Amino acid sequence: MEFPQHSKQVLEQLNQQRQLGLLCDCTFVVDGIDFKAHKAVLAACSDYFRMLFVDQKDVLEVKGPFSLAGLGQVLEFMYTAKLSLSPDNVEDVLAVAGFLQMQEIVSACNALK
Repeated sequence: MEFPQHSKQVLEQLNQQRQLGLLCDCTFVVDGIDFKAHKAVLAACSDYFRMLFVDQKDVLEVKGPFSLAGLGQVLEFMYTAKLSLSPDNVEDVLAVAGFLQMQEIVSACNALK
């Protein structure tokens, strides 16, 4: 017996937990702003994080060529499978996705440019 909505419901619950800061095991600090997340979700979406978490770091200060807005959009995508791209944010999102080795988002950004 299969439950086709199960994975969607699990991801929705993980996103709610992230938004409330509950049961998160990782914190990004970008420009002094904290982003709570789950290592398992990050590692499932990004080769960069998969390799990084081998060291079991709990607090990450992300120093890359990207903005808060770009990271926020990519993190939202990881939890919702939705990406809000516009001419105003495509470069920021592309920078984050490229840095995190997320080809699916890179391709979407390049298609919009």
